[in-house]
Amino acid sequence: PFIYTVHPATSPVTTFDNSNIIVSDANNCTSSTTGSVTINVNPVTAITADVTSPLPICIGSAAPQLSVTATGTGTITYQWYSNTTGVVDLNNDAQVGTNANTFTPDVSAVGTIYYYVVIHSDCGTDVTSAIAAVTVNPLPTATLSYTGASTICAGSTANLMISFTGTAPFTFTYSDGTSHNVTTSDNPYTLMVTPASSGITYSLVSVSDANCDGTVSG
Repeated sequence: PFIYTVHPATSPVTTFDNSNIIVSDANNCTSSTTGSVTINVNPVTAITADVTSPLPICIGSAAPQLSVTATGTGTITYQWYSNTTGVVDLNNDAQVGTNANTFTPDVSAVGTIYYYVVIHSDCGTDVTSAIAAVTVNPLPTATLSYTGASTICAGSTANLMISFTGTAPFTFTYSDGTSHNVTTSDNPYTLMVTPASSGITYSLVSVSDANCDGTVSG
């Protein structure tokens, strides 16, 4: 028998009609062939909308949902993985999530975790998605302290110290009866004040850093 290899297109059904093919043998005898064959072409596994990295969030915020859209043949299955390296390693990365095209990561701890999904269907090889980085930032803090004399002369300056945790720049609001906003990358930051009268109390009202709103003390 003679084998004629074809490569059907990726349409659902491809029909080959060989009624116009002329066949000749070693003796130069020729004959027209007849008949046709229909080949069903099933799509291989493919990603049509890949996983993307969400914007960083602050600790305590709602978790972002990761998603992927894929096509294939038969039942499409999904296995999500996570790691801390950002490099695919199917032999060692932790399997997470359920058999679904969406996944909601755990965001209860500060740091960056990477996620990806491997997709399988009845046709073609398994397909691995892009890697998504989920970053959870800590809440900044600001602490006001003063180690100078509790009593100063009129017109003198007192140096208040404000220490931060988080990522600069920091924006804080303090009050001396009136609210004042300051933005700085210094840590600690020296706030020089000249009280206009006795008994003025200085206190922190709020703080934020490059990523999140935080908490204050002092």
